Amino acid sequence: ASTISNVVYKITAGYPEGEYLLLENRQPYGYDSKIEQGGIAIYHVDENASGQTRRGYPSQEDDHEDDGQLSWPENGNHYKVSLLAADGNYDLERGTNQGDDGDLWHAGSKLTELLPNGGDKGNFPNTDAYQNGHVR
Repeated sequence: ASTISNVVYKITAGYPEGEYLLLENRQPYGYDSKIEQGGIAIYHVDENASGQTRRGYPSQEDDHEDDGQLSWPENGNHYKVSLLAADGNYDLERGTNQGDDGDLWHAGSKLTELLPNGGDKGNFPNTDAYQNGHVR
């Protein structure tokens, strides 16, 4: 939660046990005083994941060719807590930065919807569950 409010919304409907979304209002105040614009942070949590060591993102190639799975999300890689960034860049997973002004959802966000299966375009990020390590 932000320094203004300690409320975080948890969405469990449609997700398997131990998996859910968290929605948090982040505003440029206190700890977040340096963020350019406030907005909603949306986190995808999978309590069954191994931690923050298995980063996964679109167009990622698998490091383990012997398992027959070559790309994400089929390779099963994802963080235990992933930020579903509103710019869709997967900067945290790619190691590009530690967060930027495109991560929060607000009226001026690059992406305007977060849908199952990425909507009509099948894009990422989306609200699909990681079923046994795969986005479905």
